[in-house]
Amino acid sequence: MVPQLLQTLEFRSNNEAHRPVIHALELLIRYADVKCNFYPAGEDVPLDFVRGLWRDAVVDDDGNGCLRVNRITYEICVLEALREQLRCKEIWVVGADRYGNPDEDLPADFEAQRGAYYAALKLPHEADVFVDGVRNDVRGALRTLDDNLQGNASVAVSCKAGGWIALSPLEAQPEPQNLAALKVEVGSAWPMTSLLDILKETDLRLNFTDALRSVTLHEILDRETLRLRLLLCLHGIGTNAGLQRMNPAAHGATYKDLLYVRRGYITVKSTTRSDRHRHKRNASRPQSGNLGRGDGRLCIGLEALRRVGSKPDDAVASTLRRSGDHDLLARRAQIALRVLAAEITGVVRGCCDDRRRPAALYGDGDRSAIRR
Repeated sequence: MVPQLLQTLEFRSNNEAHRPVIHALELLIRYADVKCNFYPAGEDVPLDFVRGLWRDAVVDDDGNGCLRVNRITYEICVLEALREQLRCKEIWVVGADRYGNPDEDLPADFEAQRGAYYAALKLPHEADVFVDGVRNDVRGALRTLDDNLQGNASVAVSCKAGGWIALSPLEAQPEPQNLAALKVEVGSAWPMTSLLDILKETDLRLNFTDALRSVTLHEILDRETLRLRLLLCLHGIGTNAGLQRMNPAAHGATYKDLLYVRRGYITVKSTTRSDRHRHKRNASRPQSGNLGRGDGRLCIGLEALRRVGSKPDDAVASTLRRSGDHDLLARRAQIALRVLAAEITGVVRGCCDDRRRPAALYGDGDRSAIRR
């Protein structure tokens, strides 16, 4: 793509100091279809604009004491120099508007109407007068900063890197009315159900929070208040958002209240007891009886997970541990492996086949004793 662009666009310069870049572009176009890593020894390669670290990367020694130019590095250096010169219009493109000839930016009658144009811009005719005015403005601004720096509470000078000037953050501006109205319209058009609402609905159906008991013998909190805080804790732990981001103040609680409930109620034994409670509630409902189908799918899977793991409470402990930067991916891999092990266990024990279909009915010596 770059050779086609260089062949299509015509670059020029009004400054003799930047002509080497133009010659370098012509060199790049000429070697566009040539496959070589270094330019030939007899090729005239412009290096006037290659300075500093670029020169160490472009010019290389061939081992015999002769210098050679790395073609790939040289092309990158030329394109970077072209970008810098295009920004200040030292190099311009024929027929372009923004990157066109800088001489065409001035009016055609600028030389004849110079005085009128300077008066319209409120600029002096002499360059020295203009520079002196800018210098005085800068000195006045620095003097004002120096005089008001010590008494300004919004500005401070830190000890970082010899003294950085630190500014206090600006106050938050009020939310625009049109943005609030837009949020209301979007919410009414595309309503969303949060995970916390789903968790609350699940508890209303199964009452699994009743099985989460305190590690102590006595409970002071009533069940309604405790249920609310338990749901907030479970939502914060399950989404890996943490307890502080659950906004407990909006629900009549504090972070310490959620932390107390987290440490006293959500343990390995309590979660296991809650899972058994949920399993009993699901077992009392009409189910299809097939592994992997109906309401009993999750219960059978969790029971199999507890039987297969290397530790009896490993599946519960991995979900309660706060994850770092990479623990989430590792946890997903562990859970996926445990689900696969649970499926293998179901196949071996004969309650389903490899596609989670119910196993065929067969007789064991007696027609009345038909079992799976």
